[in-house]
Amino acid sequence: MTFEKLSKEIQTLNAEIGKLTTRQIVLSQQFAEVKRTHNNNKDNVVGLNEYQQRINKNPVGGGWYHFYGVPKNEEGELFIKLIDKYLNRNVYGYRARGRGNGSYSHSLPSDQADSFVIYLDEKKKGV
Repeated sequence: MTFEKLSKEIQTLNAEIGKLTTRQIVLSQQFAEVKRTHNNNKDNVVGLNEYQQRINKNPVGGGWYHFYGVPKNEEGELFIKLIDKYLNRNVYGYRARGRGNGSYSHSLPSDQADSFVIYLDEKKKGV
């Protein structure tokens, strides 16, 4: 490589480092804000979606579900499809049960639910 090419490559790399450093500063500030908010939140529910927060604020005992607050939207449907696709059916089964505002201790039909809880059930050996 010639001196000019090396010099230009070094300038390019220095510019990329500057961009990454700026991005790191922004991410560090965002992290600090999330951490501050999390530490100041008495319910400690930062990062939970609205359905998970609602369930946490209305405990009814039980709650043996493995996943909760799974939204009834494209993301939630994809999550359930992926469980269905990758779950080891020789060992586990699963049940998705609908939840809605006020339905904390019983299931709702999926057409009335706004979110789901999902139970994983271990199958009996030899069955």
